[in-house]
Amino acid sequence: VRNVLVGGTVSAATGGKFGNGAASAAMAWAVGRGMARGVRDDSDLKERTNVAEITQVAASATAEANAALGDMIGHPYETLNEAALAWRDVVLPIANKHDTEIASRFYKVTGGYAFGSAVSDGLRKSVDPTFSRLHRAILTVGYIHTHPTDSMFSANDLDYAVRMYKEANKMNQDVNSGWYAGGIDQAAFVATRGGAVYRWNVSEFHSSGGASWKNPAYYHRVNP
Repeated sequence: VRNVLVGGTVSAATGGKFGNGAASAAMAWAVGRGMARGVRDDSDLKERTNVAEITQVAASATAEANAALGDMIGHPYETLNEAALAWRDVVLPIANKHDTEIASRFYKVTGGYAFGSAVSDGLRKSVDPTFSRLHRAILTVGYIHTHPTDSMFSANDLDYAVRMYKEANKMNQDVNSGWYAGGIDQAAFVATRGGAVYRWNVSEFHSSGGASWKNPAYYHRVNP
């Protein structure tokens, strides 16, 4: 997950309103950031640098993932974990096929939890879930994305979940602590190349006094 909004790569490739150099910006960001990826080690993974290739992979992976998900988008699952595993089963093979990261946001809906549309920026080491949408759904509860290796969360992955938490709870900020009292929790999920799914919750970051940050002890394995 990236810390800047460059998801326009996908939208441009699929006919949306974003673009105008988004692919170039995505490539420059990915190449220039080095290995500031928390516990994640992708030192042997080379990022794409060809803009045409990035755009093509983004368009193909996004289209295939959404076609495969079909009516599952917006379908309510009883728990977030169930939704994450259902998404993983469909999207991970497509991410592995295209050697790219794919992501979706989770939303609270009537009857449980649902994921929005899938997005990819055509890159191997990052994806911006911001452009994942679910019609008429507003309340986010987290996001899920794939990794092209078996590494777990990066610092950017966790930071994105924290920013989702702040956005979802901005009306309930405690003026003394700067935190968000009784906030709606946000969860980050990662599906690794081999099929393992891990979950990290922002609420634990707060309750642990920050100890959960980039700490695998707080990365909860969802599937056996």
